[in-house]
Amino acid sequence: MSVVNRTLSLLIYLFFLLLTIFLLNKDKKNKNTKKILFFYTIILSVMAYFYTPSPGADLTRVFEMLDKYYSRLNFNDFLLWSKGSTTFFSMLYYYIFAKIGNVHLLPACTAFVFYTLIFKIFLNFVEKCDSKNKVLLFLFLMSNGFYVEVISGIRFMLSMSIIIWCIYLEFFKDKKIISHLPLYLIASLMHPAILIVVLIRFFYLFFQSEVNKNRKILRYILILLFIPIFMILGKTYIMSALEKADLYLSNDIYSYFWEYIIAIIDMIYIFMILRTYRRNTKVISPIDKNYYNFVLMFFLITFLFIGTYSIFHRFRFFVHLLVIPYFIANLEALDNSGNTLKIKNYKINNIIIITIIYILTFIRGNLCGLNMFGWK
Repeated sequence: MSVVNRTLSLLIYLFFLLLTIFLLNKDKKNKNTKKILFFYTIILSVMAYFYTPSPGADLTRVFEMLDKYYSRLNFNDFLLWSKGSTTFFSMLYYYIFAKIGNVHLLPACTAFVFYTLIFKIFLNFVEKCDSKNKVLLFLFLMSNGFYVEVISGIRFMLSMSIIIWCIYLEFFKDKKIISHLPLYLIASLMHPAILIVVLIRFFYLFFQSEVNKNRKILRYILILLFIPIFMILGKTYIMSALEKADLYLSNDIYSYFWEYIIAIIDMIYIFMILRTYRRNTKVISPIDKNYYNFVLMFFLITFLFIGTYSIFHRFRFFVHLLVIPYFIANLEALDNSGNTLKIKNYKINNIIIITIIYILTFIRGNLCGLNMFGWK
């Protein structure tokens, strides 16, 4: 019966995915793209509300924990219990939904926040592009099948969306990283693996080019001041979080062959996107160079963890989202070249690769675990 339920759930997911693609393609002038994506975000959130995790899934244990423990604590008891925890904000996030009394709102709200932030980034890069390129970028964005990860792996995916949003604002909207320190702190105290991502982001500041020399000097001063203060005030939190992160690296407790295959195909595809961009771009601006080098660095770091499924699997999602600007930039560069045959071949090749990833994701990937109708 669970096979029937999962098949029906996948068909519903596929229906709304295809409907969104159809609507985006019809929206030639991008006037309704924002509304279409908001509609799709609501649909994904509603589906997340009805998502039924398998008996042994992490989310099942979270639901049980919220019912048995979190819901019985008053706020003072919760603060005493969570004091000193390296995942305080994920505990607080769980506590809020336990007190609301409806655990199914947890994956629903997580899906809403995650896709709202990711689609905001998407909207920025498709604002003036051709509708066909917009649809192709949307297909690429959704191709890695991280939907089940979003609604079941609550902590990492939520904190990842926060980090992606911060990075986008810093590199493309010239926002100061110091203004995002509270968000980086919240994300770091949601999942131990995110601490690695945050440390990489701050480490990269030392290599980040800056046109304005005064701003460059100020950035180094802020880093040099921030690190010792952060280490002194948060030493216990940092050491405990690093220990938990080390457990993720040394004790890879689960893996899945087909997700490995999907991830490796996706990583090769991402490399092709980055290579195509550098080949097509003769002159690269300092700001673009900063972002490109950051993406390339994180891409290489992700490959270093290829033997550790839990990290490689999660970081691959992160890199996939980071290359959004280069995916659309490649399409626009080809359109501007006027080489019809080259444009056609490049888009066909992209469609073939994306289709392969979709097929594997639907028949063998984690998306197969999507079930909105129970496991009995």
